[in-house]
Amino acid sequence: EPTNKKMRRNRFKWGPASQQILYQAYDRQKNPSKEEREALVEECNRAECLQRGVSPSKAHGLGSNLVTEVRVYNWFANRRKEEAFRQKLAM
Repeated sequence: EPTNKKMRRNRFKWGPASQQILYQAYDRQKNPSKEEREALVEECNRAECLQRGVSPSKAHGLGSNLVTEVRVYNWFANRRKEEAFRQKLAM
């Protein structure tokens, strides 16, 4: 019998390999273009696949941990916001 209890969604979590790629990209460019973000998505998904033992050609096998352009966009936005906040605190 189906239950009416709501299931928790699987939250996205950045893997260490992806974070390293993103921090290196952030050091080079704090506000990447859409093309640069899409290249980062490919790089991050490839790294996550290798780390999790999933074939890179089957990146959709990452499920809820699939890196998307929107997630990369938000990661950079959050990093810029965090950096501005830290600079404001330092004053």
